[in-house]
Amino acid sequence: MKKHLLTILAALLCCGCSPASPSYEQEPAMQAPKQMQTDAFAIRMFQALVQEQRGNVVFSPSSVEGVLRLLQQGARGETARELAALPMGKQHVRTAMQPAECNALFINKGEKLLPGINAIHIITSPLQANPAQAADDINRWCKAGTRGMIPTIISEQILQESQPVALVAANAIALEEKWLRPFVKDKTVERHPFLQADKTRAQVPMMFHTALYRHAEGADWQAAAIFYRTDGRKGEPGCFLAIMPKGDARRFIAGLTPAKYNSIRQALAQAQPEKIRLGLPKFELRTPSFRLDNALKSCGVRHIYSQTADLSGFTGRNDLRLSTVMQRCYVKTDEQGTKAAAATVAVVQVRSIAAGPRTLAFHRPFIWAITDLTSPAAPYFMGLFERP
Repeated sequence: MKKHLLTILAALLCCGCSPASPSYEQEPAMQAPKQMQTDAFAIRMFQALVQEQRGNVVFSPSSVEGVLRLLQQGARGETARELAALPMGKQHVRTAMQPAECNALFINKGEKLLPGINAIHIITSPLQANPAQAADDINRWCKAGTRGMIPTIISEQILQESQPVALVAANAIALEEKWLRPFVKDKTVERHPFLQADKTRAQVPMMFHTALYRHAEGADWQAAAIFYRTDGRKGEPGCFLAIMPKGDARRFIAGLTPAKYNSIRQALAQAQPEKIRLGLPKFELRTPSFRLDNALKSCGVRHIYSQTADLSGFTGRNDLRLSTVMQRCYVKTDEQGTKAAAATVAVVQVRSIAAGPRTLAFHRPFIWAITDLTSPAAPYFMGLFERP
């Protein structure tokens, strides 16, 4: 029974394998700690984005948190306290995976950073005088940082949305890992049924292989861990974790707590590898640039957006606030492994010192009257202005 369930699980999500061969590594030995730790912030962000977006959802918690930690360097006061309190993932964990990750600060010409800001790249760019050129600068950097997988992340229109832009914080991550046991191409079924959320069936290329995998099952979920090669690199081996709810996936995600997510990981770490036939779709997902602001605010990132935000640690200016955070992602799985990349940018603008006057423009048909406000007398005139 379990073998059949895991075939369905992997067919709906993602995993990997190949024929037994002495050239491939053994399934890694795992020792699950009694107290599992996880990135609660990533779970909350994922829930918020699934609620906000339709269809496939892809985002990079690592890249988002990279930008937030970069902003943290310039944050002071309540803004710094709020960012420090976010339950983000632990840094500097030794892993056998080798993602290429870098940060950059794009500073408007004329601004100078204060000492102590730690970014791999500090780039002066005409964020205010020439937004088109500045967008090109940022996009070129992101393309290089993601090995060409994210060609663009921002437009000049984003840099012109409201107040002048003082700086842009950016993070880029690129990852390419090979399956511990690669799939065999001639076993890929090019048109295999895939049951979609609306109960209709689609056709997808489905890769199949039979090998040893860790898998586990709970009351409302099934899961498998598909490992990547380490090639002798130190640190915990990376894997593709696939979780298939037994009911509605979006409802499952809405109720997913860090504790439950930890329990799934722990069950897989404690499981003994078992020979199963595994199938997973061969896919390539590329998102457009999308905003993370609503998701961030729902996860507690609010003060940095406000008129009282304090990002004076960057340049000494006390009139900066976060305007928007955007991300773009790319993920591809095939018979050999996984390629993935993400770029995240945070636009920091000069805030208005005092709120401007409220605008009320009668730009649609409106009723009017010539009258007074308190007497019982009839209005002198009344009318409907519908067109000029």
